[in-house]
Amino acid sequence: MSAQFQKLQHQHNLERAFGIKVISPVSGQIRALTEHPDALARAGYFGEGVEVIPDQPVIVAPFDGRCIRTDHCGGLISFVHQNGLKVDVRFPQSEDSNGQGFQWQVPANALVRQGQAILHFDPHVLSKLYEHFSYIVTVHDHPKFNRILSRGHFVQGGSDVLFLIEIKESQAV
Repeated sequence: MSAQFQKLQHQHNLERAFGIKVISPVSGQIRALTEHPDALARAGYFGEGVEVIPDQPVIVAPFDGRCIRTDHCGGLISFVHQNGLKVDVRFPQSEDSNGQGFQWQVPANALVRQGQAILHFDPHVLSKLYEHFSYIVTVHDHPKFNRILSRGHFVQGGSDVLFLIEIKESQAV
């Protein structure tokens, strides 16, 4: 792994580990970003995370918090928890779609609940626009994060753990 993926580690079983569990906002097969066809994703430009090849045409909130989007094309959707944890979901080069195939279920900068539908998309429309159609899901780093764990498998959006974040032990003064 490159230096950009210092904290992200793939582990076989996340259910028995302890830490902050981040539920997957999308359903599909997980792959390491180091295998992504986009050079920026492989280099860690988007941050510590994974690629998800979608199985269902919906993005849901991974936790209660705020959903922030900057465009109507689904290019970048950020979820921010009240504790500051931030998870990004992006479609690479989604501006090429001009908003085609995307149906927003919430307004920009909306308060959302875990599992709530955020965006529906039409896979048939998007498959005509993209040679490689997938999501990149990343976690914004924080100095208190020890490791970010994930595993290569199928995840169900809104219910399965996508990331497990181990927090550094506080040191006694």
